[in-house]
Amino acid sequence: MVLVFHFDLIASAHGGFTGVDVFFVISGFLITSISEQQIAAGSFSLSRFYLNRIRRLAPALFATLLIVTLAGLVWLYPSDMVELSKQVLVSQTYVANIYYWRTINYFGIDSSSAFLLHTWSLAVEEQFYLLYPFFLIAAYRYVGKYIWQIILIALMVSFSLNIVFVNAKPEATFYLLPTRAWELLIGALVVWLRARLAFSVSIHQCLGILGLILIGSSFVGYEKTLYFPGYFALLPTIGAALVILSAAGQPTLFSSLLGNPVMTYIGKISYPLYLIHWPLNVFAARLMTESYSPQARWLGFALSFVIASSIFHLVEEPIRAGALISSARSLRNRYLMGIAATVLLCSAIYLTDGIPQRFHPEAVRLANFAKDRTPDLRCQFHKGKIDIASFCRIGRAATAPTWLIYGDSHAWAAYAAFDKWLQGIGEAGLFIFRHSCPPLEGVHLVRSPECFEFNNEVLDFVDRSAEIRNVLLVSTWVQAREGLLTTSENLVLSKVESVALFKRQFRATVAQLKRHGLRVNIWEPVPGTRHSAPQALARSYPNNGQLSLEITKAQYLSNFDFFFDTLEQSKDLIEATVSPSAALCGTGICSATIDGDPAYFDNGHIAASTYNFWAEILAKSIPRESKSTR
Repeated sequence: MVLVFHFDLIASAHGGFTGVDVFFVISGFLITSISEQQIAAGSFSLSRFYLNRIRRLAPALFATLLIVTLAGLVWLYPSDMVELSKQVLVSQTYVANIYYWRTINYFGIDSSSAFLLHTWSLAVEEQFYLLYPFFLIAAYRYVGKYIWQIILIALMVSFSLNIVFVNAKPEATFYLLPTRAWELLIGALVVWLRARLAFSVSIHQCLGILGLILIGSSFVGYEKTLYFPGYFALLPTIGAALVILSAAGQPTLFSSLLGNPVMTYIGKISYPLYLIHWPLNVFAARLMTESYSPQARWLGFALSFVIASSIFHLVEEPIRAGALISSARSLRNRYLMGIAATVLLCSAIYLTDGIPQRFHPEAVRLANFAKDRTPDLRCQFHKGKIDIASFCRIGRAATAPTWLIYGDSHAWAAYAAFDKWLQGIGEAGLFIFRHSCPPLEGVHLVRSPECFEFNNEVLDFVDRSAEIRNVLLVSTWVQAREGLLTTSENLVLSKVESVALFKRQFRATVAQLKRHGLRVNIWEPVPGTRHSAPQALARSYPNNGQLSLEITKAQYLSNFDFFFDTLEQSKDLIEATVSPSAALCGTGICSATIDGDPAYFDNGHIAASTYNFWAEILAKSIPRESKSTR
């Protein structure tokens, strides 16, 4: 499920991410099956338990991290290599879920540079393994006959935390153990149920079929836009529990199917297969870019099995069988040596700033434009009442602000340009932004409850302010075409409906600002590039082959036809527009560079160092206001 989802092999398999939930249930079942019997018999050993975990999990992980690091040293530019070293370290120490929770955000790392993102689930599992034996030992010692009731209570507490926080803190709920433990504990309860329930063969077969239906329904029916896990995770987890229950007792057609040699072998290599498939997919997507076709994805899918099989037979199986490391002491010492070697290697990469000597200095310089971005600003809206202190002041310091500039991340990216422009014309303004949120009144953004509040608060501030006379709305405006605009944060509209909503609310927003007496100006979408400009330009050096990077003016207009149609219908209300395409697409090809340097720090947000260029464009595009007041 997870591989099919990550390699995007089946168009309808949007819910393949639920394979991790199935994995958690199976993991909880297996670890409880092993530990509970030993604890009840008084033969459980913590040291043996943890050494067995090391023997089971560490060899394949070490092998995968070594392969990924070597691939990074060959193909990754310094800034990405530094990022990879951090991810290797947190993966090796099983805190990847905490790291990705803290760093994956709108302008943190994303899937194209999260080379080991999938190890978050291993971290959750290992953190559970670290605590769970102590929990079982204490429960058996003090409330032995109520052990399963205690597990059920712990499950309900974890599930409740998941429900309470899945909307308010979706990232934390997704990545952290307290809101995921219930899925592993479902597997633990299956151990109790299997020992106490006895069904006929036909009932067992029905349980297996029903379990597969539940898992399959989540696989094809869920979308990535869901607040997950929440209640939605019940479908794959209960399905997994039913599948495990169905395998108890007498052999059934279902258990025979799962027990055939092919399925058994896939089960054996499933762990290294899970480990290797994601970084293989990420590296292939980065290196092949447009040539990463469906055929290439299938090839990557097959190659994952080949590498996983090699890791299993050459590394994992010999160590687990004791052929390479026989004694527990040797295993412990070599594991600690491996951790130390990982720390040393990652530290060397970090301290040398990614070993830039691997590439031509100019290629490194171009690649480093990925860091050419506006720093974090205090005026990003999160939630709450907006007052004058919520804004950043830009322009001439001693001048009363008459401008309001607000929008999404594209406003943030151009912050220095707006500041420079207002200084140049001797005026001042207030600046505020919210990542991914277009400045549109009455519109919700899927999975972003603060967006609606952000626009309401800004417009309410405008209504209270007597000094603001001009407004500049800045956005990529692409949210409509992507189907992200909606009438409720929990409702997903079709792309057609999303665009229709944009068209209505764009004019409504401009009209409302006009009623407040403001001169309304619009920042049009930037053309952007097909891929990350710094990375693509660095890879193409010294040949400067940019044909696969740049888009044409015609393609740009086609991409944003919905926006320009709406803009035309509202031109009677608009003072002026700023056209990045006019500045960059004059030849019919939208340039990816300005004066030879990347125009963007990614594929669509302007590089901070280009602020002088854009300040001049702003000065030419927006006429100076008259001195009349509101």
